[in-house]
Amino acid sequence: MLDDKWGYINLEGEEVTELKYDEAKPTREGMGAVCLDGKWGFVDSEGNEAVPLKYSEVYDFTEGMARVALNGKCGFVDKEGNEVVPLEYEGWGSFAGGLAGVMLDGKWGFIDKTGNLVIEPIYKVAREFMEGMATYTNDGEKWGYIDTSGNEVIPAG
Repeated sequence: MLDDKWGYINLEGEEVTELKYDEAKPTREGMGAVCLDGKWGFVDSEGNEAVPLKYSEVYDFTEGMARVALNGKCGFVDKEGNEVVPLEYEGWGSFAGGLAGVMLDGKWGFIDKTGNLVIEPIYKVAREFMEGMATYTNDGEKWGYIDTSGNEVIPAG
């Protein structure tokens, strides 16, 4: 940081990006989230703005995808800046095990990396997959587990 501006250096201490960003987050999967004039995007390990600085929110890359938001809608981009999952969801979680939670019409379901709904949004709350299972609830009190196909492994109750 210099004069309240941020950038990145490599392991040799050489400047990778100029110090021009209002904010810069630590890199993950070779990508760093940066903000300029209130707009967020990502730079790659060579300092290129790989994901355009146009989003109101961005989150770290996981499994090659990053969560992004614009105008109150959420989606996912890849490392080339392509909006692989359109910005049409009300909420979203990170990819884990090839699936990410998304909220549509106030309910949670799961999509794959191409944006296909794999598990319909029917849950009040659903957490990220871990070791092939995700927790869910429909009443906020009783929790159960589903597998990556949406089958109840342990019913809520």
